[in-house]
Amino acid sequence: MTYKFYDTCSLLLKVDKLWEDNVVVVLSSITLEELENIKTAANKDPDVKYAARKLAHELDEHFGDGSYTVMIWNNDLMEDLVEAHLPITNDSKIIICADAYIDLIEPEDEFIFYTNDDHELFFEDMKQISKE
Repeated sequence: MTYKFYDTCSLLLKVDKLWEDNVVVVLSSITLEELENIKTAANKDPDVKYAARKLAHELDEHFGDGSYTVMIWNNDLMEDLVEAHLPITNDSKIIICADAYIDLIEPEDEFIFYTNDDHELFFEDMKQISKE
């Protein structure tokens, strides 16, 4: 199985090409919170707000069909964030969620983390990173 974990920005860019056969989209609960904030933000570009609304609709349509899953941010992950000496930001929380998700999949599964952010120093242990 292939698991594709998206941060918020890369997810918004992929909204029209997100769903693939034999691929599970993985999101952080932090990303879902950010999408909700983007949809109603007064200072966001209308195209970005539209993409967030469209994405929320897509996620609703695919809810429960196995095509995506959500890694929930929790206190244990906060401890991992502190131990990794990363700043306490949403980007860092998403990275920690992705790193924790790797431990939940089988070793033979493919894991790809999609981001537009520049965090290569932390990504050394991840299986594969794709910069979009």
